[in-house]
Amino acid sequence: ENYLECYHCHVAHKDFVSLVDMSTYRITTHGIYSSQPAAAGRSANSAYDVADAAVRIHEAWWLWPNTCLMRYPGRGNAMMMHVIPAGPDRTLETYDFYLEDAEPNAAEAEAIRYIDEVLQPEDVGLVESVQRGMRTPAFTSGRLVCDPAGGGVSEHGVHHFQSLLLEAYRRHTAIAERSEVPASGRAGGDRAAGREESTTALGGRDALSAPARPGRLEPIVGFSSPLTTTEVLDEDRG
Repeated sequence: ENYLECYHCHVAHKDFVSLVDMSTYRITTHGIYSSQPAAAGRSANSAYDVADAAVRIHEAWWLWPNTCLMRYPGRGNAMMMHVIPAGPDRTLETYDFYLEDAEPNAAEAEAIRYIDEVLQPEDVGLVESVQRGMRTPAFTSGRLVCDPAGGGVSEHGVHHFQSLLLEAYRRHTAIAERSEVPASGRAGGDRAAGREESTTALGGRDALSAPARPGRLEPIVGFSSPLTTTEVLDEDRG
């Protein structure tokens, strides 16, 4: 979720918001992926020098369920991050950097140092703080802030991820329930009927497949009321 919004960027990433032009930052959801493009910011920024950069745009893509692809201002480059759940309170991130040459030049080494030693620790600190807060008795439900224009200061990408996760949970539950049908001469028919009933109960396969639109979050099937731009229920936190 931290990767899927830049609502926190101005507060938490003072160097990053000088590296990219936040006025051009956009978040768009598409089926099982989302994109976050933005133009490069100032050449003389506080993150790393991009005065001679061939790539003048920052791009980030997220692919369901846990793959992140990125391109940062600089020479031709690409990055891949996998976010791997390692337990209810632990996550493992792996980073791979792809460059034009086998060895990074001085500017690329500085960019890698910034991402590894500055940007990532800033995010880790935020995520750990949120998790501590969610374990306290004071936490009851969350809030999502959405920009109707789909700008970077918006959390509709987070809602998109939560909807896909909820759909995956529901499908897994439906499959588990069908697998418990006793073996008999009518097992195949029973399973088919169970599958149809499960699909109907969940509001149909396409109930959660449409991308969440900024400005008004799409209804989550099974809840008593649709989500608004400021509401999210406990169940939607997954």
